[in-house]
Amino acid sequence: YYYLAHIVRYIRPNMIRIEHNMSMIGNNELEFDVSLSEYVWSTVFEDLEMKQTVMVILNRNDKVDYILTIKDDRYGQTSIILLANSVQTLIWK
Repeated sequence: YYYLAHIVRYIRPNMIRIEHNMSMIGNNELEFDVSLSEYVWSTVFEDLEMKQTVMVILNRNDKVDYILTIKDDRYGQTSIILLANSVQTLIWK
């Protein structure tokens, strides 16, 4: 329910879905650039008019936190902690 609520709130009709990938690195560290994780779902959209990217991430694992490294060829990379059983929305311009 909360994942869908984030999508409805932050992803607008004029946005374009963009391809992205995830892979597991180490114990609890995910890097968004190779293959999809079983516990972490995500979607990424781009608004070309506003020049912003929106990523909605769901951690379905109710026991494990993950460290996420998000890489973007245009803006570099950042790391965040995705808490167990949580949803986060990232917006960057």
